[in-house]
Amino acid sequence: MLSISIRDLLRATLRHQPERILVGGVPGGEAFDLFQALNTSSLGTLSTIHANSAEQALQRFTSSVLQSRVDLSHPAILHGQSDASALPVHQAPRLLTDGDALDTRRAGTTRGPTGSDLE
Repeated sequence: MLSISIRDLLRATLRHQPERILVGGVPGGEAFDLFQALNTSSLGTLSTIHANSAEQALQRFTSSVLQSRVDLSHPAILHGQSDASALPVHQAPRLLTDGDALDTRRAGTTRGPTGSDLE
């Protein structure tokens, strides 16, 4: 059976120079390809990552790029995130007063890379 990974699809997409890129999730090596997409001339790139906060999403994305086995330093990845104006938005389930979750989600926190992250 033929196997095509998210990473293969993302690389093929980048060759076509799309205006916008939407990726469902980046749990592994494809994070580097998404990192490249964020730093290209695409008008917009959107993806999901599972985290408990917007800050943790940035940390997980950075870790995923580092795990992609590419020769980029941690500061270089942080600078790339800053240049791409990545803005993680954490969505959390809306809770009722008794603690039960509703079927809706709302934006909880946002956080972009700051100058202190780059040091």
